[in-house]
Amino acid sequence: MLYPPLITVYTKPEDARPACQQCNATKRKLDALTTDGALRRYLSVDVTDPANASAVAMLEARGVRQTPYVIVTQEEGGVGTTELDAWGGFVPDKLVEWAR
Repeated sequence: MLYPPLITVYTKPEDARPACQQCNATKRKLDALTTDGALRRYLSVDVTDPANASAVAMLEARGVRQTPYVIVTQEEGGVGTTELDAWGGFVPDKLVEWAR
């Protein structure tokens, strides 16, 4: 059984200093897609939270040096999770594409 794709955005909090405008725009777009019903849910991971150190290590291992960073995955029951797409920055067209 295939589950709907999950969009995970690695980001900084809205009140971060300096502000991350692309992070805020990405979360606003995802919130709008969720409200419109195009997207059931998404996951936001705060890279400034020490509890998310393993996520930061994963991003560093990929060579990621900016936020937001978005990863789209899909779980297949009993088989595992597959990465479908990933990108850095605010890319609204990709967010809409994967929300379908």
